[in-house]
Amino acid sequence: MTQHKVRLSSRQFDVAFAIALLLAGFPLVAAITSMLDVVSTPFAIAVRGMLFAMCGLFFLYNRHAPPSVKGRYILILALVFWLFYIIRMVNDLLFSSYFDLFFEPYLYWLWGLGVSFGPMLAMMLVNYRDRNAFTFFKWALVATVLAILFAIPNISTFVGEGNETYSGGRAQLAALNPISLGHLGVQAIILGISGFLVQRWHKSLFWIGLLILAILSGLYLSLVANSRGPIVSMIVVIAVLIFASNYRGKYAIIGVASVLMLFIVPLVQVVDQFAGTAIYDRMFGQSQLDDINTIGRIDIYSSAWNAFLTKPLTGSGLEDPVFGGYPHNLVLEAFMTTGILGGLVFLALLLLSLVTATLIARDRPNYSWVALLAVQQIIGSLFSGSLAQAGVMWALIGMVAALSATGRPLNLTAAKRSRKMPITANSAAFSQLR
Repeated sequence: MTQHKVRLSSRQFDVAFAIALLLAGFPLVAAITSMLDVVSTPFAIAVRGMLFAMCGLFFLYNRHAPPSVKGRYILILALVFWLFYIIRMVNDLLFSSYFDLFFEPYLYWLWGLGVSFGPMLAMMLVNYRDRNAFTFFKWALVATVLAILFAIPNISTFVGEGNETYSGGRAQLAALNPISLGHLGVQAIILGISGFLVQRWHKSLFWIGLLILAILSGLYLSLVANSRGPIVSMIVVIAVLIFASNYRGKYAIIGVASVLMLFIVPLVQVVDQFAGTAIYDRMFGQSQLDDINTIGRIDIYSSAWNAFLTKPLTGSGLEDPVFGGYPHNLVLEAFMTTGILGGLVFLALLLLSLVTATLIARDRPNYSWVALLAVQQIIGSLFSGSLAQAGVMWALIGMVAALSATGRPLNLTAAKRSRKMPITANSAAFSQLR
């Protein structure tokens, strides 16, 4: 039976739909509401609610533990960190004065538990069988491409300040900032490249066309978003593909990437003229250290680190005491919020997740796209985002933990019997894909 003829059970259909919602649900809502010129909040809440409900179902009918030593360590580190973080939330939101917080207290509970912690645990419980990989991938790809196709006609470089508007040189939607828009583009590139590398997945002209469309539209969106974080994460993902994977097609990636680097300046100038962006000025027109956004970020980083140093054991609080909100670097935020122990646990969690994702990219080609998306989100978390709102990153870390075995997740009751099982994938099962 070929990959295209596999029929999903209702449970696997739920997983496919949840992955599509996770990766592209909110961007799709943001794009459609921008096109219709309506408020996105009710629709975004509905999408988040559907995802949370489906994750709740996973707790009911899945009884799988992270099936490898690395997977279990990821689970343990994640639970320990979230224990620290929830203690901080309880203290700051229930017992301390929270009237000076930048975000409303209920948002922390909604984001932290409903958008990040719950989906992470739920995605750890899923049985990611290799025969279902293409269908999961297909749902993620179609949802991502749809979000981009709805987004591109509605993006704008103009931002409002009071009664005035001006061009900021970076594309965005009303409900989707340039950084999130850039990551959506990079996500499409990763999915497109991954689809071509797994050769059984692009035998029809339709899928070939869709993969090409994903790569080209993703490249355009990541450029016009004009954000450094998504671009850096894309570079790291390509490095993982080149140095850590067994794909023969990675040499083609090296060639294409080299050609793009040779023509990056004229390509950027053409995009600037077409989209009204200021990519060239932001990337090449001045020293990065002189950029006002870079200077602002450095100030925020310094403030968050100083806040940690004032209370290194327990952390200073959920938000930066000087600028308010989060410091746009999840590692710094972890130290600022949970202190030295929580910060070190979170740092170890990210490093172990990166290592495990790299091994998955090498040993489980059918799910390498999940591993590469996890790398993208983890690297992107060093440039923007917050611990409570990084739902995509947390869920992908959960998927990486569940995928870190031979492809047959273990029952909780069989966990002890698994200690002698090899971690690497069955090479014979994947030899035809390499």
